[in-house]
Amino acid sequence: MKQYSLIATVLSAFFLSSCTTQLPVIGSKIYIVLDMNQPGEQPNWYVVKNLPYANERCNGHHRYFVFGGHCYMKPRDYIPETITIEYARWLTAAEERARGFVAPSGTSVAMEKAADGRRDAAIDQLPPSAWRKITIKPKQLIAKYQHRMPAGHPEGYLFPDSRTREIWIQMDMQADGTVKVSERYKWRYGASSIYNWR
Repeated sequence: MKQYSLIATVLSAFFLSSCTTQLPVIGSKIYIVLDMNQPGEQPNWYVVKNLPYANERCNGHHRYFVFGGHCYMKPRDYIPETITIEYARWLTAAEERARGFVAPSGTSVAMEKAADGRRDAAIDQLPPSAWRKITIKPKQLIAKYQHRMPAGHPEGYLFPDSRTREIWIQMDMQADGTVKVSERYKWRYGASSIYNWR
């Protein structure tokens, strides 16, 4: 009798798993990730560092960061309607070093902080006309994907709707300084300590 019970349990799990792939995804977490890229041969571009709701990569030690890499957006009490990213053309890495905005490797923490301060003060002097804006709408994006399942299957899980998902906002810098924006919806692998927006 125990054998039949075990077989029935396994079959129920199989059919339940098959059904969940067709049902709306409810109750799993959704993260927003900003993924910024620029060609290596271009001058650096800087964005305003204090991005609301961003993790430390884009809201940490300095007021500005190079347009590149990715930021996980962390939750607060609500999902914001919009996040505005402001960016401006800046200098090449060689020009930054020549102007003393980067401390030589192996120098003291005080010298590094002084160089960062000089760089931030110089960026502060850019005129308002130098800054461009990108607007992201997290609440609208989450509503769009809330009841959809990404392609493929989450790694190592029987029930896909229990897995964390991510919406990646891809921002690719173009030669003329405009940014091409696209999005990618995917399963998140190795979900751990970053809080969710949902």
